[in-house]
Amino acid sequence: RTGVIIRELEKEVAIQNSPEYRNNLADLLAIEDLIRQCQYYSSVEKEKVLKKLKAKRFAVRQNLKHDFNTNFGSVFRTHTNATLFAHGLQQYADLYTSKIENFLVCPLDATLYPERNYLPHEFKLN
Repeated sequence: RTGVIIRELEKEVAIQNSPEYRNNLADLLAIEDLIRQCQYYSSVEKEKVLKKLKAKRFAVRQNLKHDFNTNFGSVFRTHTNATLFAHGLQQYADLYTSKIENFLVCPLDATLYPERNYLPHEFKLN
C-alpha cells in the first residue's frame, strides 16, 4: 500500500472551501450550462450571446486558476480535468494527506478502506 504526503493539499482545500472560490465555480458552471443550452437555439443574437458568454467563461476560469497559482493554477486540476500529477496520484497512491499528523486520530489497528470510484455511466447510490 502507498501513502503520499502532499504539503500543497492544505492550501488547495482552503482555497476550494473559500466563499470566493465557490461563488466563482458556481458562476462558471452556470455560464457553461448557458453555453450548452444556447447552442440549440437559432437567432440573430445567438452568436453575440455566445461570444459574451465565452468571454465571461474565460475570465472566470482565469480567476479560478489565479486563486491557486498565477503561473499554472491548481496542482490537482486543469479546468475540467485532473492534472497529470493528480492522475498519477489516483493511479498509484492508496491514500494521501497534507501531513502525517492527520492520522493521529486513527487507531493504530485501523484499516482504511477506499470509497468506490464510479464511472460516468454508473448509478451512484450515495
